[in-house]
Amino acid sequence: MIKSCCKFYEIKINRSNINLFNNFFLFIKYIIFIRKINPNLILSYTIKPNIFSALAARVLKINIYNTITGLGSSFLGNFTIKLFTILLYRFCLKSSNLLIFQNHDDKELFTKYKILKKQKYDIIPGSGLDVNFYYYNKKKQSNSFNNFLFIGRIIKDKGVYELIEAFEYIKKKGSDAELFLLGEPDNENPSNISISKIKEWETRKIITFLGYSKDVRKFIIKSDCVILPSYREGMSRSLLEASSIGRPIITTNVPGCKDVVDDKITGLLCNSKDVNDLIKKIEHFLCMNLNQRIEMGKNGRKKILDKFNEKIIIDKYLDHII
Repeated sequence: MIKSCCKFYEIKINRSNINLFNNFFLFIKYIIFIRKINPNLILSYTIKPNIFSALAARVLKINIYNTITGLGSSFLGNFTIKLFTILLYRFCLKSSNLLIFQNHDDKELFTKYKILKKQKYDIIPGSGLDVNFYYYNKKKQSNSFNNFLFIGRIIKDKGVYELIEAFEYIKKKGSDAELFLLGEPDNENPSNISISKIKEWETRKIITFLGYSKDVRKFIIKSDCVILPSYREGMSRSLLEASSIGRPIITTNVPGCKDVVDDKITGLLCNSKDVNDLIKKIEHFLCMNLNQRIEMGKNGRKKILDKFNEKIIIDKYLDHII
């Protein structure tokens, strides 16, 4: 057992709160904590930590590497919030020592919106995956041969409404396909779906709601396909986990999802927010035999080992740090 050499300090963040007064005090908290720790380098992830730690780093004259782990709901919804986020990013990240993107599309958007100008940058595909923990498990024939598993926050931006509509249609046609939702609502997210709505879907027998689990491996192993019709990701961890274990994937042709899947090789890609296309891909999978599914799973495992193994990702970070 390796002892951790890390110390943990908690700063509570309300991710959806845009109140200027509250966020000013959040910034002050960052200043206090970073000054107390006095690091040689700051590594930050996700929107608010990127913004406030970059500001704090500028004030305290500390080097900072900002990792862009997706653009979040702020880029998918309200135009005013999107514009405000862009302006904040422009101002706060202009003195970043390194911007790290998890996919090429986010880098192109940062260039388009003039957030990325003269800063150094790199593209590192995600945070990596422990391929020994998420070990390969060959799918065996079973009585429940058409189990589809969704893993993630149960919010609109993950394509949950399209997923429900697709399975409602498929079940009406008499399919034995079963949809399992593994996750929980996210009350801080503007696209949150209420627990009452989830229970309604379960009552109507469209889904089986599994709730939240710290360890998703046993659920992936029981599944035949992991499905995520998300609108956008940084680099979807649930898809990485599914591929590593050897399960085919159905997901959308969007940043952070398409990067994990080779269409018709490790899974199937569908159009974003397109229920009809999602139905076509589900029906395509239902027509595949066990050997075809196993082959897809093997291809997915190989892709993870070749590109997303955490050893590869950590080495890429260390190349910049050391």
